[in-house]
This record gives sequence, C-alpha cells and structure tokens, in this order.
Amino acid sequence: MRFEQTGSDPVQLSLQPGEIVEGKAPRKRMINDIHQLRGIAIMGVMLVHGIWAYLSEPSPPVAADGAAWYVSIVNAVLFHDFTILFTFISGVLFSALPRKGGWLSFYKKKAKYILLPYLLMSVLFTLFAWTVQDGLIVLPPDFETYLGTLSRNLLLGAAQGPYWYIPVVSFLFLVTPLLLRAIEHPKGSWFVAAMALLPLVMSRTHISLTVEIFGYFLGVYAVGLFWGKNHEAYVQRLRPYVPHLALVYVAASVILVALKIYDINLIRPVLIQESFFYIQKMALTGLLFVFLQRELKIPFLNQLATYSFTIYFLHTFVFMGLLYLWHAVWGEPASVLGSIVSIAVYVFCGVALSLGISWSFHALLGRRARYLVG
Repeated sequence: MRFEQTGSDPVQLSLQPGEIVEGKAPRKRMINDIHQLRGIAIMGVMLVHGIWAYLSEPSPPVAADGAAWYVSIVNAVLFHDFTILFTFISGVLFSALPRKGGWLSFYKKKAKYILLPYLLMSVLFTLFAWTVQDGLIVLPPDFETYLGTLSRNLLLGAAQGPYWYIPVVSFLFLVTPLLLRAIEHPKGSWFVAAMALLPLVMSRTHISLTVEIFGYFLGVYAVGLFWGKNHEAYVQRLRPYVPHLALVYVAASVILVALKIYDINLIRPVLIQESFFYIQKMALTGLLFVFLQRELKIPFLNQLATYSFTIYFLHTFVFMGLLYLWHAVWGEPASVLGSIVSIAVYVFCGVALSLGISWSFHALLGRRARYLVG
C-alpha cells in the first residue's frame, strides 16, 4: 500500500495490485468498521466515567460498601483505558486514508477541530464545574485566579477529567511525520516491534501528564499507523486467531481482577495493572475489528461515533450534573440489586443525555459546531 495525497473530498485508498480486492467495497467496509469501533470506544469512556461518578460521591448510594467496591473493580476492568481504542483508530485512519493537502493542512485541521474546541471548553469549564465534594462551583474568586487556573487547565488538560487526553493526542499528531519516517524505514519492523512493547514498560499514570503517559500512548499510536497501511489484510490474518485473542482478553481480565482485589500495581518502575490493560484492550481491538467486518451497521454506534468528540468534551459535566438530580429523585437504594438497577438507569440516562445534547449542538450550529464543541 502506498500513500497518496488527493485533492478530492471522498476518501480514497491507493492499493498495490493483489493487496486487497479492488473497488469501493473494501474501502467502505473499512470506514464502517472503524466508525463503529469509534462508537464502541466512546461508549466505553462514558461507562467508566458514569459508573465512577455514581460511586465517587462522598457517601456512595450503593447498598453495602462491599458492593460498591466490587462494582468499582468490574467497572475498571471492563471499561478503563478505552482511550487505547481511540489512539489506535487515529493511527489507523491517518495511514489508511489519504489526506487532502499536505502537513500544513493536516495541522491546521487539528488546530481548528481539536485545539480550538479544547480551548473554548476549557474556558467554559474553568468558570464553573461539578465536583464530587462541593457540587457546582461557579466562578473563581477573582480574575487573576481564573487566569491562573485556566492556564494550568490548558497545559495539563485539567478543566474536566477526560481533557488530559487532548495534550497527549496533540503530541502524537505533532510527531506523526517522525513516526511515519521510522515505520517506512527498511528496518521499520523493528521500530514497530519496539513501539508495541513500549506501553508494557512505560505506564499510563492515570490522568497525570508525565513522560510515561506520553510514551504509553505513543506506542499504541505507532502500531496503529503501521496497521493502517494494510488494514484489510491484517484483519484477515487475525481471523484464525480469534480464539487466541479471546483467551488473551479473558486471561488479562482475570489477572486484572486479582490485581485489583489484592491492590497490586507498582512493580518498579512499571504500573503492572496498566500493562495488562494495554494487553487486554489491544486484544479487544483485534476481536472487534474481526467482528465488525461482518458489515454490521448498528445505528446507535454510528450516532455515538458521529458525535464522539463532542460527547468526549461534554459527557463528564453531564454525568456529574445528573448525579445530584438523580439522588434527589431516586433516593438511596435499599438493596444491592436496587443499587445495580439505579446505576444502570443512571448511566443509560447519562449516555442518552450526552448524545442528545451533542446532537442538538450540531443540529443548531451545523458545521460551525465543530469549531466550538468538536
């Protein structure tokens, strides 16, 4: 597969004869696969944050503390680190789909559609935000404090919990030309292998911006760039290994449950849980790619994918705001089963509200919404 610049809007793939069946069908199938995978990724992000918000209230409304603890473990094991899927998708799309224009055009688009909404949303959510301990905080005490807080929030991605990812992905886009040059080198396969191993030894440090967290996602993104050069062929090669991938996913999940229960994480200098989350989520990504190639079209996933970036910017505020209303209306469940039902309905409402609000922004503002809310 070779990379071409195109001047037309429709996405095009340039294929060497024999690589993939020629025609539009493989291209459309690949776009559909990745689009729906993006929908699954944002759903995972919303689930982990929604359940976390419910359990993180000063007095979690879950019958029996032990139940809350087990729910938190299941939540973390199943849904933590779905940002790996976002990062991998970004790499795949960049390599597989030709860009309109050169590098300057690429960076201008990222500035308009990522950095500008990030700036505006950070300005907004530095003015007021829901917090676990204090509820809704409105306005810093003075303008100087506001500017200082805003500067910190922009630099560290701290205006809302998930915003840490924007500085990370911006760095990945910045170094994309260097990564591509290394991957396309005659010995690029060695570089890709090293990148694939990097997240095992450079751990994600939760939401704190450190050298390690940049290294963690750099490895994922580099593998995605390599994968995108021949996406269809690599997915076909995965098919015979679906049972193996499923076994890896289950084994990593079981190990993560044990590590959570016994509170084992730091094996210097590695956060071992994050290493297993990487293994688990990469196995899941492979499984989902194979599954989604059945040309399934799930409208709900398509909607989530279409508004995924807007949802990413807004969903934490939606969930935290809903939380205070929720417990005023729902009250404290009297049983563990009641708690589970309460969590499920709360998360469903949070997801629906996040999607509905995101859709509304785009319906009202049209294309201009991308500059404001992603």
